[in-house]
Order: sequence, then C-alpha cells, then structure tokens
Amino acid sequence: MQQKLTRADKSHLSYIHIPGKKKLCILYLHGFLSSQQGKRAEAIRSCAKELGAHYLSLDYTGCGASSGTPADFRVGRCLADAADVVKHAAPGLPLLIVGHSLGGYIAFLLSERLPERVRGVLSLAPGIDGMDYIWRRWIPWYGKVLLRCGKVLGPNQRTRGYCFSYPMFKEAAPYRLLGRRVRYDGDVVVMCGDKDRLVSWRHAFGIKDSLTSERVKCCLIKGGEHRLGTPEHLQAMQQAIAAMYRRIMP
Repeated sequence: MQQKLTRADKSHLSYIHIPGKKKLCILYLHGFLSSQQGKRAEAIRSCAKELGAHYLSLDYTGCGASSGTPADFRVGRCLADAADVVKHAAPGLPLLIVGHSLGGYIAFLLSERLPERVRGVLSLAPGIDGMDYIWRRWIPWYGKVLLRCGKVLGPNQRTRGYCFSYPMFKEAAPYRLLGRRVRYDGDVVVMCGDKDRLVSWRHAFGIKDSLTSERVKCCLIKGGEHRLGTPEHLQAMQQAIAAMYRRIMP
C-alpha cells in the first residue's frame, strides 16, 4: 500500500494514496516524529472510503518509512514534504486536511501556502508553533545550554521519546503563526482535550484569533488527552470530517 516519492536530491518520502470517486482528497498529517500508521490513520482512511473521497498521507523526512533520521526534523521540511506529496499524488484535487499535534500545525501552514486548494482543516490537539512551545515549556535551562553547544538531546525518557537539536528550534522561527494574520478563509475545526498534558488547549485555541477565516469552530472534549485516540474520540473525529465534507462539497 505504501508508495515512494524520490526527489532530485535522492531523498524519498513514503506516502499512501487511495483513489476515490469524488473530487476531494482527505490528507492526513501525523504528529512530531510519529508516522502515517496507527488507529487514527485507519479511522480517517475508513471515513474517506465511506465518503468516496481520495485518501492521502505521508511520513515526513526522518519519520516512519521515509529517508532521514529524527535529527533531520525541521518544520519547514515537513511543510515542503507535505506540499511535494500533494503535488505528486493529488494534483489539482481540493483538499480537506486532518492533522494531529504537529500535523495540526503543519495543516495551517499548508492551508496558507495553498489557499486555493485547501477547502477545510480539521486540527486535532494542534501543536501550534510547536518548536517554540517546546523550547519554552519542555527544555530546562541546562538543556538549552547543551543544545546551543551543538549537542543532540534524546530520544530518551527525559525527552519523552523525542529527539531535539538546536537547529530544529532555530529553523522554526519563521513559521510561527500566533500573533500574526494567517491568511486562510476556509472551514476550520479545532478539537482538543481538556486533559492534554503535552499541548494546552488554551494555547491551541489561540489559532482562532490569528486566522482570517470567520468559519472557525473550537471543540473542547472533556477528559480528552493529547492522543484523542479512544474509540469515542475517533468517532467524534470521523463525524467532524463527515460534517466538513458535507459543507465544502458542491
């Protein structure tokens, strides 16, 4: 099922494209150093099939089956990866983007880059301005000193299984969304859990004030954690996708 896009620099991206009958592609963007596999991806694929839409997902550079290592992660690179796969696998198709965590952040960056293509964004527990958020909330002072000296932290238990380098944080600065106008006017739904210990829902909901769109809904799920991966949460996600599909399809 997985396919491979090889680029001019010989790097490759792993992606999954399942054609549909309708002229709409549901694009799934996964979280930080995660992959396009798992229950959430299965639930989105199932929903796309039921709606008759195309389904598309990818592993960013350094994630899953794509080339690179975790230390190669960059926000701008994830954005370029998503744009390249969309151009290659779904040329011309309108997009409904579903992104989780980092993917929910990349979804807004991609919608701003491709406003004529993106008809809707469903952002799940989005890590808006993720690297800036991690730098301020997760990295202690001595970790920042080590990173500035060229060290790589993790992946280990102390870094919650993630890998961090200073270039990751420095490169992300131009991609900040909060505090500026994000020029996207399509449908947006942001879903967060009130028990999310990785990304505060208050922080994630801040994106509504940056978007130029007036069609923004924020949904807070009682008892929901960052993964939003229970059967009830996945069902709520599928219902949100179906509702957005009905609104944006002619």
